[in-house]
Amino acid sequence: MQPGQGARLDIRPMTGVDAVILAGAVGCESQWTRGIPRPLLPLPGTTLVEALLSRITQSLDGQYAVCANGRTDTMARHLDPYVAAPIRYYEDRLPRGTAGCLKDCAAGGDAETIFVAGGAVWLEDDPAWMVKQHLDRRNALTVFCRSDAASARLGNRRFLRPAGLYCCDRAVLDYIKSAGYQDLKEQTVPALRQAGLRVGVVALQNETCEVSDWAGYLRVISRCLTTGLLETCGFHSPAPGIWAGEGVQIGKNARIAGPAILGHRCRIADGAVLIGPVVLGDDSSVGRDAWAIRMIASGAVHVPSGARIKDQLVLPSDSCGADEPLAGRHRGAQTVSDAFGSVTV
Repeated sequence: MQPGQGARLDIRPMTGVDAVILAGAVGCESQWTRGIPRPLLPLPGTTLVEALLSRITQSLDGQYAVCANGRTDTMARHLDPYVAAPIRYYEDRLPRGTAGCLKDCAAGGDAETIFVAGGAVWLEDDPAWMVKQHLDRRNALTVFCRSDAASARLGNRRFLRPAGLYCCDRAVLDYIKSAGYQDLKEQTVPALRQAGLRVGVVALQNETCEVSDWAGYLRVISRCLTTGLLETCGFHSPAPGIWAGEGVQIGKNARIAGPAILGHRCRIADGAVLIGPVVLGDDSSVGRDAWAIRMIASGAVHVPSGARIKDQLVLPSDSCGADEPLAGRHRGAQTVSDAFGSVTV
C-alpha cells in the first residue's frame, strides 16, 4: 500500500531557510506505540517523520538535518528513499535537550533562518507561510501553537498549545550553551528575553499537531483518510470515508464505518465489523464475525473469526485469536458502545 509516498506539491519553495528535525528525543516510552518511536509511527503508505520532512522540503529550500539519537540507520532507511533532498544526521547521545540538539544540528548549516520541528509532528500548515510570519514579526524566536478547543470552552480567552514547531534566527544559537543539557522553554527563552530579543507566538491555521498519545494519533489517521488524496494511487471509494485498493473482497453482510482504508487484496469476511479509523495493510484479512475497532495495522495482518480488536496498533508479527484478543493486552483500550453508525458495502 503506497498512497502516501511520492506525493509532491507543485509549489516554489522558500529559499535560504534551513530545517532541523528533532527526532532524537522522541523515544518509544509509551505502551501504545508498541515499541515504535513516535516519528516512525505508520500512516497510510508512509510514516510521521517521512510525511513531515516531505512537507518541509516541498516548502523550504535549504539544508536539512535530523537528530536521530542512536537511530540514524533506521531513520535513513525511512527517509532517504523518499526525500529527494540530502539529509544530514546528528546523534544526540548525552542527552542535550531540544535547544542543545538545535544548536548542534544547525551548526552545519549557514542560513540565517532556521525552521525547527519535533519528529512526531503532523504538519498541515505551510512551512513557508510559517517562516514568513516569523520574519514579518521580526521575532528572534517564534513558537507556533494550535488552538486548544477543550480549554477555550472554559472561558472567553483563546487558549493555545505549542505544536512542537519553531522558527528562529541563527543569532539565537549564541544563547545556547555548547555543552550540557539545554531546553528551549526553560533556558533559551528566558535568556533571549533577558537579552531584549523578541519571542513571539503564532497561531496555526490548520490541523497541525504533535502526536503524543493514542487519541492524537487516531485524529491524524482520520485526517489522512478524509483528505481525498488516495484516489490517484490505485484506491477507490465504495462508500463515503472508505478507501479500497485493488482486488479487495468484502463479504455481503460486512459492516464498515469509516474512515477506513483497505489495502490491496484485503479480504473482509461475512459478518465482520470495522469501525474507523481503521488501516489494513496489503493482503490483510478480517475473519467472519470479527471486530476491528480503531485498529491501525502497519502491514499485512490476519484477524481470526470471532476476534475482537480495539484501540490497537497491530504489527505484522502479532497473532491473535478469539480466545485471547490482542486488545486485551492494551491497558488503554476503551469500552465500545453497541450503538454506532455503519455502512454496508
